[in-house]
Amino acid sequence: MKHHATERKKPSDVLLPVPATSSLQQYVRPGRKLGVVLVGLGKYSYDQLAPTLQQSQFCELVGAVTSDPNHAHEWQQRYDLPWQNCYDYQTFGSCRNNPNIDLAYVVTPNATYAEFVPQATEAGKHVLCEKPLGISVRDCEAMIEACRNAEVQLAVGYGCTSTRYTGKWRGWAGNGCLATKPRRATPTKGQWNYPAFLPRNFSSTTWRSVFFRA
Repeated sequence: MKHHATERKKPSDVLLPVPATSSLQQYVRPGRKLGVVLVGLGKYSYDQLAPTLQQSQFCELVGAVTSDPNHAHEWQQRYDLPWQNCYDYQTFGSCRNNPNIDLAYVVTPNATYAEFVPQATEAGKHVLCEKPLGISVRDCEAMIEACRNAEVQLAVGYGCTSTRYTGKWRGWAGNGCLATKPRRATPTKGQWNYPAFLPRNFSSTTWRSVFFRA
């Protein structure tokens, strides 16, 4: 998985410096997974991210941030999360004192990233956001600067841009192989399905499980 990232000058005890064009598995120290706290427990976290983190070779779900105590309790039971690893949005900053959390995956509404990304950086945690990073250039620049000042890495979830399937599209486009009016891809269960070149075992509901491991 390839992300745009700020270069970390002082690596943590689990993550080595990651150039923007590198794969995660090259930089995670042996014997230690990255501890991820999900900031926002909506449908995307519930249906996609949390189940996938259970399968990842390099990351693991260790915490959650939500404003709903009942929701927090449900996640503690479902994913065996320690109560001290579950926060609300007011106490999220105290994860600074939690050595089990290395990375905050912010999946709240995009307009709130400008609020929660700085909180994560102040806590000394790496940050992963979904796309788009912000709703204005000013917000994006502020978040990038906050990560740079905290010497943590910031990544945006454009994982599909680096897959071999997208590479095929780029190759076809560069070689002039695409028609001027290509047939529209068909959305399947919220994901895009390209039957012309996807492998037979590819599922529109499980593709993230494959790509998130890289």
